[in-house]
Amino acid sequence: MTPAANPPIGQLTNFKGWWDRGSIIDCPSDYLATCKNCTFNNKDVGIRGGLTSAYTLNNNCVAFFAYSTSVATAAAGKNILYMDGSGNLYNENTNTLLHTFTGATDFVALELFGRVYISAKVNGLALPSEFIYYWDGSNFRKIAGAGPSSNITLAQVNPGIVNAGVHYVAVSFQYATGYLSPPYAFSSLSSINSTGSNDIELSTIPTGPAGVVARVLLMTVAGGTQLFFVPGGTINDNTTTTATINVYDTSLLQDASYLYNIVTEFPSVSHIGFYNGRAIFVGPVNNSVPLAVGTFDPSPFQVFTSDVDIFDSINIINNIINTPKDNYLNSPNSSLVINGVMYILKPYGTFSTQDNGSVPNTWNLLPVDSSLGGYDSGISVFSSGLSGSDIFNISVILHPRGILLFNGAYSDPPLSYSIEDFWTSQQVPLNQIKIAHDPINKAFYILIVGAVTSNIVYADYSDGLTPNTIKFSFWEFSGSTVVDVVEYSDQAGNYQILFVDSTAALYNLNITHNYDKSTGNPILQSIQSSLVGSDEAISCFNGIKSDIRGSGYFVFSLSDQYGNVLGSSSNNFNIGNFPPGDFYTGINQTTEKISITFSNQPVGSQFALNYGQLTITKIDIYGIGRYKVRPAKKTFIIVSIVSSGGLVEIQTESAHGFSTNQYINVYGVTGTVEANGNNQQITVIDSTHFTINGSTFTHTFTGGGIVYQW
Repeated sequence: MTPAANPPIGQLTNFKGWWDRGSIIDCPSDYLATCKNCTFNNKDVGIRGGLTSAYTLNNNCVAFFAYSTSVATAAAGKNILYMDGSGNLYNENTNTLLHTFTGATDFVALELFGRVYISAKVNGLALPSEFIYYWDGSNFRKIAGAGPSSNITLAQVNPGIVNAGVHYVAVSFQYATGYLSPPYAFSSLSSINSTGSNDIELSTIPTGPAGVVARVLLMTVAGGTQLFFVPGGTINDNTTTTATINVYDTSLLQDASYLYNIVTEFPSVSHIGFYNGRAIFVGPVNNSVPLAVGTFDPSPFQVFTSDVDIFDSINIINNIINTPKDNYLNSPNSSLVINGVMYILKPYGTFSTQDNGSVPNTWNLLPVDSSLGGYDSGISVFSSGLSGSDIFNISVILHPRGILLFNGAYSDPPLSYSIEDFWTSQQVPLNQIKIAHDPINKAFYILIVGAVTSNIVYADYSDGLTPNTIKFSFWEFSGSTVVDVVEYSDQAGNYQILFVDSTAALYNLNITHNYDKSTGNPILQSIQSSLVGSDEAISCFNGIKSDIRGSGYFVFSLSDQYGNVLGSSSNNFNIGNFPPGDFYTGINQTTEKISITFSNQPVGSQFALNYGQLTITKIDIYGIGRYKVRPAKKTFIIVSIVSSGGLVEIQTESAHGFSTNQYINVYGVTGTVEANGNNQQITVIDSTHFTINGSTFTHTFTGGGIVYQW
């Protein structure tokens, strides 16, 4: 019987990607029960591109950051900072070791106006006993900087206009970033009792460490204790040790006492952000060594900001946003900005705040959600089609509940609704899962790094950012352990997604390759359809017609709703032997429902280099009804599987009524997968226990499964 003579029992088309929610019985007809190493083009499902070498680093790599030529003029393809497995941070442009962060597994970096601000992390959290640094293409230094550690010598020699009375005089170091250090301790400052008719002569003015480009003089009014900036009191070098102050008290207008609240170094954080001209530092750790200002020991529940445009000037009084205290593991970890509002995220909790034109400690903090939040590495903020091109108005956030859409409120259900079972089963902590975003091709790449292998959840949102329109595929890599996935623009402005390999290689995707890295590492593509058939009838399935295009070889297999493999093709099919979109083969299976799986992995070593590149548009399954009434079936839930003298022993939830030497079917067991199978002969122990004859218990039971008999 040909397809033309018999309408199909089921037509599968307009594929919407991977479904992993419930069993295959729950998979809608326009989803795929398996969708491995696939991409999507309109409603077609095809093979992903292969990993093709883009560049090789000088050392192995676990984390990666690309900077622009505004930081340093880089050779082509080398504007890269990266960290190896020992916590060494390198500049690839010159193959220079910048710093060793002992114990670090990752780092966060943000480029702000020609400098890269960097903080090391371990397992997604700030690295203890380390600090925030910046790199400007030449210098790698801690942010902020030390202040003077000695005093100034004061004298009255020449006539002048300094008001009569006691004046304290100090100096602040100005660094290349614009940062002004705290002065020498006020209790130890030099003072002079001015006559009212002299100037003040300064000598032994302290010079600063490397990075200081100027010194700024400060003074109190007569009899006062508040420091002010001295007009014209900037010494534009780091060598001169003498100066003169000759001003009236009335000219001392700009307060400088706040400099005592400026930190000289800042501990590591889990996130560095930017909001309204300020750097944002989230997730500090308590350092084992006190900071130079003495008692300052930041709480992980405090979010810090810099001063406007001076990104390493942090005032510990004015530039703090206090969040409610919680379990230490649920302290703030990241921030994002949407439509001019800054959101502070804990792993489980989100708050909002907004610049009111005053100092940050006056900004109002409002709760947004008490249970949903995220980690720095699992957040992507971008402009939707409804936004102006430079206005961020939406974000995607990874959370144990799912892949969440956030625009000031969290959408429900999550974008990952169709793969809920996969997402909730992940054992990798979410603070170690990373997301990269390709806004040009409208896709997310979510990297899940395991102990042995790493995988990508690919999400195509070209049809829309809703749970019903986003399309997922599960990617595995052959011959490669991907440790990072990053968004990258080269000097020519070419935007791409780079996959960072642990062996120091950087890769991009090449759609013309059906292998990773080399021809010895083929991409294993697998596409399993939803079920076709009826719950109320048995059908004789006799044909499959599919719109398959591509090249190379493929095979297919058939399975029923219980996961039993009914049969597979004994031959390899060459896509080139069929007219485009016109693959047909006869089958002979009688059951309620069937699913078809296409694989590009041909049988036989002679086909090792001929793995197919499949693109499927439609699958038609043909057959005729055989029975209108479904035969009775006894089904029992499995509650336990153990070893009984080496045999598989199964315990059912209720009395099974089986007899010794009967044949039964087992489906859906996890852990003790060797129990699964059809037509297995048993030996009954009691009303709820039996063993499978000839079986071998190998794996520990972890749950699930049914036993049934027709």
